[in-house]
Amino acid sequence: PQLGRALAGIAYEPMWEWLNQYAAPSNGGGKPNACYVIVDDYVTTADGTGLVHLAYYGEDDFRILRKNGIPLVLCVDGAGLIEEYATQFAGRWFRDESLDVDILKALKAKNLLIEKEKYEHAYPFDYRTGSPLMYFPRPAWFIRTTELKDMMIRANREIGWKPDHIRDGRFGNWLENVQDWNVTRERYWGSPLPVWRTEDGSESVCFGSIAELADAYKKAHGKPLPEDFDPHKPQIDSIILKASDGREMRRDNFVLDSWFNAGLMPWGQWGYPSEPGSPEQFKAQYPCDFICEGLDQTRGWFYTMLACSCLIAKAKMQEYEHSSDAAAKKFWANPVNWSSYKNCICTELVLDHTGQKMSKSLGNVVDPMELFEKFGADPVRWIFYSSNPWNAKRFGEEEIREGVRAVILPLWNSYSFFVTYALIDNWTPAANAKIQPTQMDRWILSEYYRLIDEVITNLDQYEVAPA
Repeated sequence: PQLGRALAGIAYEPMWEWLNQYAAPSNGGGKPNACYVIVDDYVTTADGTGLVHLAYYGEDDFRILRKNGIPLVLCVDGAGLIEEYATQFAGRWFRDESLDVDILKALKAKNLLIEKEKYEHAYPFDYRTGSPLMYFPRPAWFIRTTELKDMMIRANREIGWKPDHIRDGRFGNWLENVQDWNVTRERYWGSPLPVWRTEDGSESVCFGSIAELADAYKKAHGKPLPEDFDPHKPQIDSIILKASDGREMRRDNFVLDSWFNAGLMPWGQWGYPSEPGSPEQFKAQYPCDFICEGLDQTRGWFYTMLACSCLIAKAKMQEYEHSSDAAAKKFWANPVNWSSYKNCICTELVLDHTGQKMSKSLGNVVDPMELFEKFGADPVRWIFYSSNPWNAKRFGEEEIREGVRAVILPLWNSYSFFVTYALIDNWTPAANAKIQPTQMDRWILSEYYRLIDEVITNLDQYEVAPA
């Protein structure tokens, strides 16, 4: 530990000549020095040597380099190829194993290689194709959700979670460590980012509706938007506007994160606020009683819905701060209304009969239609009725047979027994018959109404299995 602190701030000579422009003391005509030692507590001696080369491709590396004002030096392009200025390695793929060997040979030839050793460590891969992935710094738009952290944590306390440990556990921990939201993507499909900017970025405008965009277009061109205007790529990218000084403004070539659209579902479903009647529809159903999705959505839909609703609630509180509308001011000041949902049911995975996650790649996916044909729909339904949705459940023929044996057959046999002997005795219920209930009848009715009350109580609490 003493040695690490003692090295902090010491400049070093880069191993490659093409990095000399970022090294002290000449510093390449005033460029910030990128070749010196900095310290951070995320480096450990348990993984490797305790010395780490920082580059702008890893999340921790990026954070530390930005914190210390180190210039952005990219030696690999967006295709994963070494940049041309990297001399003898230019144009080679960063994951080529022979590249590692050649780099070691070059260091040895320079008498800079002290020791070499292989280390096993986690690496990101595409979970569908198995292809290696590459972290790469790209420009993007962010929502400063870190400023909403306390507000989201407060709103989370008002949400009824099923199971309840998610509130302070998985979801609560996610909120405690919330990061600013990268809300844009460099893709073709998606909702285009509604931001137009000048080439130098000195002037920009963000539109809140197509009507606002149409007004700006008419102001720039003296005519309305084309009749066949489509607010998606590629047509929207042909819309050129004018800045205050007459310069061209073009759309920033991003689309929005699809989770942003999903997070705005409570508003988007009604076309709020531009669609006729949408304010009234929204007011009548906000916040919604409950939402339900897989447990993994604590980082997806559950989170983005809360983030979006808190963003809007914050804006509404500012809007009504000095308003005479006391009801609206009170509504948005209440933390219960900061979340767009009152309750959240988290469902777990449906596993195969061995307890493994179902996957096409593993070939263990069960076709429910085949089970319907073989066992009927009710035995399959019973598998899901018989346990709470937030519990992982095994699903296969063995589980269905057990449900048939324990529940479906006793019900069917009871009904079959009654029908069989009713037909033998030619029994039919008399119309409008006045029956004097026996003690057994009264007991059955009592149990019936008790059951109704118990089912309603459990469903009101989103306890599906007991109901």
